[in-house]
Amino acid sequence: MRRTVLTVAALAAAVLAAGCSSDERRFYEAYKCAKVATMMARPAEAAMATARIAVLIQTKDVSNISMARMAQRLDDDLALHRLSPSGQARALLDVYDSGTCTKLYAPS
Repeated sequence: MRRTVLTVAALAAAVLAAGCSSDERRFYEAYKCAKVATMMARPAEAAMATARIAVLIQTKDVSNISMARMAQRLDDDLALHRLSPSGQARALLDVYDSGTCTKLYAPS
């Protein structure tokens, strides 16, 4: 039963990801990087990623992007509640050190 629920959730996530616009994907990546930097007490990097979100909002039509959906997607992607404290730290560090986030944290 649990395996079925997890499989359905994984398929739903794949369908949602495939249906996302490139603007929504960029918005989500910037949101994820900002949130992870905040969780890691890195305010300068969080501010830089947040500034990138602001640029997206000004230049793209993001009216259909739901912050609640972004937050849920991040929670699903990281699944921190399922990890030990060291696993949580590793998961956050993996996102923080990703190429996407490194680019977003860099000054323009």
